[in-house]
Amino acid sequence: MLPKEQRKRDTSFIKDIANVVVDNISTSKTYAKNDEEKDFIERAIQRVKQIDTSFGEIQKIVNAFRLCEAQLSAMLEFWNMKDEDVTKVAKQICNLRDKIVHNNYEESIEDYQNEIAFLEWLTYALLLRRYNITDADKIIKKRFGP
Repeated sequence: MLPKEQRKRDTSFIKDIANVVVDNISTSKTYAKNDEEKDFIERAIQRVKQIDTSFGEIQKIVNAFRLCEAQLSAMLEFWNMKDEDVTKVAKQICNLRDKIVHNNYEESIEDYQNEIAFLEWLTYALLLRRYNITDADKIIKKRFGP
């Protein structure tokens, strides 16, 4: 398990920045001349809050991967993934989730085949880890592996 400070890291280190940005945008309300400008400012505040939430979702996926990194070594080798690729895949997963949730998904599911497979491997590894399966890496490799 990751140390508490790293697990807690999901949004806490960006939350202060998000709050400052929201506060700065909020002070702009005093300059709004009409309802449309006030509405625009409110939408900007909501968008910053959404970005903060999205950032936290990405961090949670990356942290989950870190918990199971040893069990997922075969996956990394199979896809020739490097450490920085995990964050990229996490962003793509969150983008896909947002598109589906907001009914804005018009692409082919095949476009996200690797991201969905990554999530499947990760979910499987987390379940095995939860039940303290010691040879989870072998089970995962046998189940999904090359």
